[in-house]
Amino acid sequence: MEEADHCTRLAIMDRGGLIACDTPAALKEQIGGDIITCATNDASALAEAVRQKFGLSGSSLQPGVLRIEIQRGHEFIPQLVEAFPGPSARYRLASPRLKTSLCTPPQTVSG
Repeated sequence: MEEADHCTRLAIMDRGGLIACDTPAALKEQIGGDIITCATNDASALAEAVRQKFGLSGSSLQPGVLRIEIQRGHEFIPQLVEAFPGPSARYRLASPRLKTSLCTPPQTVSG
């Protein structure tokens, strides 16, 4: 779906129904901002700690990885590192991609 970024408008369909239609930039903006992934030995514990400390409900959990969608992620990573110091977590910042965000949504952490 890399070519989708070059379109002026993009329509996403699911089971024959239109679920989204807008510019690629606007669709990415709806996703929730930047994507921070935190690889750690205990992603469940980190997810709970992040939820308690920062009140983030948009986190998702995959085996060994916590995924957080947040505006201005580059400003949030230092807060994460300061709140949860230690060499056991690796952080990565990425911009949302239409393919991974709209077509393969991650499992949401309940809470």
